[in-house]
Amino acid sequence: MSADGNAQVIDLRPGGEAGRLGRAGHSGGGDFSDSWPGLATYLQEVSRALHCGGGVREMYPCLTSDGRLWWDFGENCHAPNDDPLIPAPVGLG
Repeated sequence: MSADGNAQVIDLRPGGEAGRLGRAGHSGGGDFSDSWPGLATYLQEVSRALHCGGGVREMYPCLTSDGRLWWDFGENCHAPNDDPLIPAPVGLG
């Protein structure tokens, strides 16, 4: 769920923190400093945001002019490539 092309990754290394969800940037490597404990917890938060409104940490759902879902930083959605965005309606999920 990122507007800049970074990816979310699941930590598959052996150990007590296996399964947590972190981020991997363009420069490589993973960042688990603000990780989710697992994919299920993350997806529950995404579902809550789409169904009840609000965001997932710093990301908020918006819709593009052709109805595609787009996540952006902050509650005021910013347009990718000057495409107008509107906040996603509550109950979308």
